[in-house]
Amino acid sequence: MLLLLVLVSGVVYAQTDEPGEWAKRIKTAEVMATLGTNLFGDSTNFYNGQTTFSATDVDLPGNNSLPVRVARTRGTADYEGDETAALMGDWELDLPYMSGVFATGYGWQVSTSTPNNRCTGIADSAISVQPPTAQNVSGQFYAREYWRGNSLYVPGAGNQTLLKSSVIPRPTDGQTSVMVTSSFWQLRCLSSLASGNTGFTGEGFLALSPDGTKYTFNWMTSRADTISTVVRTYSYGPTKQQYLLRREEIRIYPTRVEDRFGNWVNYAWSGALLNSITSSDGRTITLGYDASGHIVTATANGRQWTYTYGSGHLNGVILPDQSTWTIGSPSLRILYDVEHLNLAPPCYQPGTWIGTLDRAFTFKHPSGATGEFIVTPTRHGRTRVTKQCTDNFDADQRRSYGPPILTDNYALKRKTISGPGLAPTVWTMSYSAAQGGFFDCTTYGNCPADTKTVVVTHPDASSTRYTFGIRYYVDEGKMLRTETFSPTGVLLRDEAINYATAPVNPPYPYNAGVVGVINDDAFSARFIVPRTQTTVVQNGDTYTNTVNSFDSFAREVSVTRSNNFGNSRTDVAAYYDNSTHWVLGQVKSMTNSNTGLVMSAIGYGPVSDKPETMSSF
Repeated sequence: MLLLLVLVSGVVYAQTDEPGEWAKRIKTAEVMATLGTNLFGDSTNFYNGQTTFSATDVDLPGNNSLPVRVARTRGTADYEGDETAALMGDWELDLPYMSGVFATGYGWQVSTSTPNNRCTGIADSAISVQPPTAQNVSGQFYAREYWRGNSLYVPGAGNQTLLKSSVIPRPTDGQTSVMVTSSFWQLRCLSSLASGNTGFTGEGFLALSPDGTKYTFNWMTSRADTISTVVRTYSYGPTKQQYLLRREEIRIYPTRVEDRFGNWVNYAWSGALLNSITSSDGRTITLGYDASGHIVTATANGRQWTYTYGSGHLNGVILPDQSTWTIGSPSLRILYDVEHLNLAPPCYQPGTWIGTLDRAFTFKHPSGATGEFIVTPTRHGRTRVTKQCTDNFDADQRRSYGPPILTDNYALKRKTISGPGLAPTVWTMSYSAAQGGFFDCTTYGNCPADTKTVVVTHPDASSTRYTFGIRYYVDEGKMLRTETFSPTGVLLRDEAINYATAPVNPPYPYNAGVVGVINDDAFSARFIVPRTQTTVVQNGDTYTNTVNSFDSFAREVSVTRSNNFGNSRTDVAAYYDNSTHWVLGQVKSMTNSNTGLVMSAIGYGPVSDKPETMSSF
């Protein structure tokens, strides 16, 4: 924990204040897709253009579905600190982990008398989930100033915010879940971290997925160089002074993953380094490192993959057959013309970008194909936002901020694939001008549109226009419409989607829980908003799917399919859920309501939860 008095001058690179935290806290629905071929492992969130690159270098097949692999990911989110601090430099080794941002010197603690009881110390009160107030010689930093909530990341399942909830369904095996996610993952307590996890004490977590897989999260690491420092502005009459609180990202990795059949994968750690991955069916991957703590070799079954770096950035992968990946990744940090964001005007809005805007990711595939991805700072707005921002100072001389109406991120602008004998194929993305407004806009008659559009232009000049909702805590991030146009601009297909944005007494938990952060800004993480109707117009015909009812897990139960010819049918789904084993969502039967006929039925074993009988008509 370090406090510094700062004289602000020039551009600040690795500092943030409370407004700057909002862009990191905002959690909206993700609409992920790939533009054309996924030769380079790219996946883009069409809502805001953020793109992730993923590649699996080593993947050992086995006698069960638990992965034993070396995979890597790289996103286009702007960096806060050292961008080469991961196990693969500026790329992440794609592993499950739990994480949170905490004050340096405190670590992952909770606001109780036993702060390292980070699991059992979580009572029903959301306040206990928060880390404690960080003390320093000049005062205090409250949790809301430096903490964003805690999250769970699992490859294939994405990043999920941890919630304190009394409404999410729980397993019936007699054990207690202290935290959950809106995707029905369960978090339970381990009495301690793993033996040998030097430098860290306290409890770990056991995560239970909806397919009955258990993740033993009990290996803690700290990444102090990857998180920006919090800036606090004090006001003493006309004088404003700034103080800093250093932070660290705490991650808890698993040492074991076990499926419901008893198959397992073990992860062996030494400090912050993963040494090996082994499985119950004999698969093994061993990792080697350089002096900087970056992975340089992965060895499996007598074959070796080699990783090369330049200034800490991953720039190549040599495969066992000596073919290679060549990688070029830019530094990503949005720079503004203001000295510090918390000196911006009331009702926080980002400043003006400066410096080089476009940044390029470049790849050369082992096949010889090359890819270039141009990303650029892009501004996004939202409407009907709670108006809590003010330039006034509270009793502790702190500025008070609420959620912003405008945020920035690096968004995909253009994707190009080329190669020997291959004409370049180009996709472009454009975004409607950012509009933002507060909930009281109706009073002043200046409400902006409650939607935004993103247009993808394909290599053949055809295009797709996506319309998204941007209403704060209503439909922010939800795809509302997809329109497909020919190269000459003729509308070929129009798909509209409605959602249960204001359900009345739904059978599922609409508000799944609380994060613990004051003004958490975690709409998609907290609220379950299923689609209720999809209408497609194509070639002059209209096809409609209407969801008549949901179950307690927000799954579709009764669905009516109809068209403009006067035809319709209603089908009802029944699901097999074993709440003791926490194996959810397997389809048990499909029944046609028009005829009463059971179209298909599956019988499951009560111990294995696997299909044992199947019938269809």
